[in-house]
Amino acid sequence: VTRYVEGVVFVDPGLRDLPPAKRRQVYEETCRVLACVHSVDLDRAGLGGLSRKGGYVERQVKTWKGQYARSRLRQLQGREGGSAESPMERLASELEKSISLSGTSGGVSERVCLVHGDFRIDNLIFCPKTLKCVAVLDWELSTLGDPLSELAYLLIPHILPPSSNGIKAVLPVLPSEESLAKEGIPTASETAKMYAEAVKRSSVKKGGDAAVFPKPALESDSMRIRLAVSLFRVAAILQGVVMRASQGSGSSAALSDAFGGDVQRMQGELVDSVALQALKILQGPRQNGEGPVSGMPGPPTGLEVAQRPASGVPPFSVPELFGEFQWRGEALDFFRKVHQFVHTRVIPLESALMDHSTSEGRWKRAAPEMEALKEAAKKEGLWNFFMSKELDPSGRWGGKGLTNLEYAVICETTGWSVFAPECFNCAAPDTGNMETLLRFGNDQQKERWLRPVADGRERSCFAMTEPHVASSDALNIQSAIRVIKGGRAVRVTGRKWYISGAMDPRCTFAVVLGLHIDEQKEREKEKKGGEGKRKAERRQDLHSVVIVPMSTEGVNVERPHTVFGYDDAPHGHAEMTFDCEVPIENVLLGPGRGFEIAQGRLGGGRLHHCLRLLGAAERSMRLMARRAFDRTAFGGQLSSNAAFRERLARCRVQLDSAKWACYHAADLMDKVSEGKVPARKLHSAIAKAKVQTPEVAGMVIDEAIQLFGAAGVSDVTPLAYLWAQARTIRLADGPDAAHLRTVARLELLSQEEKQKSVFVNEKSGGEKQLLKSSRSFAALTAKM
Repeated sequence: VTRYVEGVVFVDPGLRDLPPAKRRQVYEETCRVLACVHSVDLDRAGLGGLSRKGGYVERQVKTWKGQYARSRLRQLQGREGGSAESPMERLASELEKSISLSGTSGGVSERVCLVHGDFRIDNLIFCPKTLKCVAVLDWELSTLGDPLSELAYLLIPHILPPSSNGIKAVLPVLPSEESLAKEGIPTASETAKMYAEAVKRSSVKKGGDAAVFPKPALESDSMRIRLAVSLFRVAAILQGVVMRASQGSGSSAALSDAFGGDVQRMQGELVDSVALQALKILQGPRQNGEGPVSGMPGPPTGLEVAQRPASGVPPFSVPELFGEFQWRGEALDFFRKVHQFVHTRVIPLESALMDHSTSEGRWKRAAPEMEALKEAAKKEGLWNFFMSKELDPSGRWGGKGLTNLEYAVICETTGWSVFAPECFNCAAPDTGNMETLLRFGNDQQKERWLRPVADGRERSCFAMTEPHVASSDALNIQSAIRVIKGGRAVRVTGRKWYISGAMDPRCTFAVVLGLHIDEQKEREKEKKGGEGKRKAERRQDLHSVVIVPMSTEGVNVERPHTVFGYDDAPHGHAEMTFDCEVPIENVLLGPGRGFEIAQGRLGGGRLHHCLRLLGAAERSMRLMARRAFDRTAFGGQLSSNAAFRERLARCRVQLDSAKWACYHAADLMDKVSEGKVPARKLHSAIAKAKVQTPEVAGMVIDEAIQLFGAAGVSDVTPLAYLWAQARTIRLADGPDAAHLRTVARLELLSQEEKQKSVFVNEKSGGEKQLLKSSRSFAALTAKM
């Protein structure tokens, strides 16, 4: 059945008829269509018996080997001495050997699905306006096959030998990888990732499990086999072209003319060059211990194994903080309860919680074990204790009256398990959003939005980061919050990504930061003839923060993202688009007040991230020590090894240093709230802790991974997951460079003030000598 479809076909995969900004869109749409083809329900579509199932890669090699044998040129056989094996023959032999050694096609059990058989960009028809695919052409080769093999075939223009002029005369070849970015074309790896994300979206949309879909890791052994098979297919087809050209038949005669009738040159530049490229890919560095290609990456599932080396609950100990600090009895009792809950209730359930986070229903519901833990913690009064006495003095919202310094030590304890903070309703991003509403929300906003989150009935997310700008500088934010309808509503437009918590089925609203635009004022500026440039406005007036319900029409969760391969279900990290309208009452503190809100929100959150990392690092230290006691190597116990002891000592020195930096910042938070020290000192302290702690925690966890060897990078210990968390915090809530910039700016400001200050020396005659800033800096510091 055929029908006429209007559209455009892009013959050239370089898409030179399109501007660079549009080319990536075509590749994203191509990957989406390919994922849709592979996601077809075979039984519902009546295609379950379309062809033989399984062994697709092996059959492809056999088919194209036969095609090559029928087309090869007899006059070129043995051209290197009568018995030399051609590149194509070598390639066929190597492919058969690789598949035989693997035991199955490509080394993994193939996932059987519908495949197009000749899926290329030039077999798609696109709408010229929207660049959406409206039809797929040439289905005559469709069958039941392997999706990764078809992805490899789509990548042929990326992996063809770029230096062969002969290839370029016959097949479309993309430029070098270095040039692709300027052309707006994704690399082979980026295209494979696009496909993986499209498969995820298609699966989640249909209520399936993305974890059963293939992982297209191009450097893996199985994908190298598939890429080589695809090139083998192309080379076999080209062999037929060369044969016909040598015979002067049909359209191939023109090719012979282009090569001056030199058949051997045609063979070398067309067929042999492709075969040699396939051999180069196939014989690349082998991946020892390759993970299952048939599964999308998920977080570790064997945390219970990791607890054996460090069996037992760590003894409860009270850290000594500062000379003037005295633990209050009630705070100490509370600390002890949290410590006990984490180690006796949460950590034993980590395995079940991890299993849920990789299950088919991970995006649909929270783990029942988590809900039970939250209910138990709430009954024991271990709830919302991140709210300091300064933030919730009356305890109306669940705060326990802790100081920031007291909470700092307890927060560190919750960091021993990635699941513990949520059990106590002390997990990001809810803590930051609740703090924002407590500080800047009015009574109506608190009751409507804060209450259900504080009670644990709902969750929330914070939408700031954007994909196309450096979001660490809020001035770059492009999403807009426009005051419309004479000040009665705002329109929110833009794209955000890595919005943690937005995938959670319990997430009911997003706190969105965007560029503040008042349309009425903009029109007034235009009438007055003024330029109305936004850069003339104060930095503090450029942004607004608005609460956007997730159910609002025009709010779309586009897809989940992964962090070092972990999708962190069920809360996840989403890409979102906004094109919606909400009432003006949803704007926090008023339009144009977003900058001060964001600064107030992020400060405490940054420190809390660091404190939790301290707990993860302490857990890694304990695991490391127990491992060293339990293992012997080269004739001695690891705990007695001098090199290990030195590394362990350095970890303790660095970890304690980071811990004191965090405690100092928490102490300053208390003193700033009491008016005892200026806020500038706190900003510098938090920035320094934010730079130092994730780096130190990552180093400690990395040392533990090194000691555990293969187990350290596997899913049988928590270390790989903890390391991913630590490394991510170096980006979350501002990258290291942004915080170092803050530290440097405040340091220079402090030194400048010291340099400009006036030193007064009393003299015997009562005279005063003024040492002014004109003196050299060295002379001034010598007097200090």
